[in-house]
Amino acid sequence: MKTSDIITKLANLPINERALIADSLLQTLNPMQSNIEQAWEKCKPFLLKLF
Repeated sequence: MKTSDIITKLANLPINERALIADSLLQTLNPMQSNIEQAWEKCKPFLLKLF
């Protein structure tokens, strides 16, 4: 299967599925370091309270 065929099929998926795929692909390009990921996890409750 050609890359262009895959892109065409993916473009027809619902937006939430496309977002999940995009996020997954971006993570493979720039994987998070575990210590940074842990720091973000600790900050999440605080950040959610701000909103």
